[in-house]
Amino acid sequence: PVEELWNAAHALEEVFHGTPSGIDTGVSLLEGSSLFYPRPPGIPSVKAVTLPSGWLVIGAVPRTGSTADLVAGIRERWKMDPTGIEDLMQTLGSISESACRLTGAPALVQLGELADRAQAILAGLDLSTPAVDDALELLRDNGALGAKLSGAGGGGAFFGMFQDEPMARTAAGVLTEWLGSRPSLPTGPFSLVMSLR
Repeated sequence: PVEELWNAAHALEEVFHGTPSGIDTGVSLLEGSSLFYPRPPGIPSVKAVTLPSGWLVIGAVPRTGSTADLVAGIRERWKMDPTGIEDLMQTLGSISESACRLTGAPALVQLGELADRAQAILAGLDLSTPAVDDALELLRDNGALGAKLSGAGGGGAFFGMFQDEPMARTAAGVLTEWLGSRPSLPTGPFSLVMSLR
């Protein structure tokens, strides 16, 4: 039944997204942490992974564009530089694979470093925004081991990874205050703290 729901939701997402990966739907339907392998035009294959212990601070800023527009922008860049864009996409895939192989005590620090590397690539693809970049820097300045945007980009959700809950809660408070002080961010400020596991 999960695969039937996934296929139905994937078909509906095509209406809004244009070329969905199926990952958003999979994350919504599956429990735990997973690594997704694209299988266009169908839903991705899935491998369960175990994340290191740690804490996330999650926040959001208003989106500046639709997912379909952002994907179309990447597609246009690919037409002008297919090798360069494919190399960046492969690097992002390698970063994800590396993150899923992390074990042991230093894993959270390494995961943070990988998140920062991925964010640098996403920003280079014009998927980040000044508001997201500023929020991520604020999280890093307040102890995040790494931070990146989440989802399609163009604003929206982002997260930072923290070693312990007290540090995460302190950073979340600073983030919420910062978001609330920016009149250019019309949505109510919020941040959420949750365990990685």
